[in-house]
Amino acid sequence: FHKVKLLNSKPRLLVQTHPTKEKAKAYFGLPFGKTECWYVLDTVKNRTAYIYAGFRPGVTRECFRSYIEM
Repeated sequence: FHKVKLLNSKPRLLVQTHPTKEKAKAYFGLPFGKTECWYVLDTVKNRTAYIYAGFRPGVTRECFRSYIEM
């Protein structure tokens, strides 16, 4: 079963995290973590689209937690 989700990322997107294989099994009874594929359809003229896998340099544990607790 595959889902397609369309996002307008012009406004700032919220912080998203996905479970590891172990946590998905423990908390949701699923044999896998979350997988995704991003296909960028369009960008603002003369701007580059970015997708960050992991953390940007300088993002500390405290900084990340503050985004979640906003």
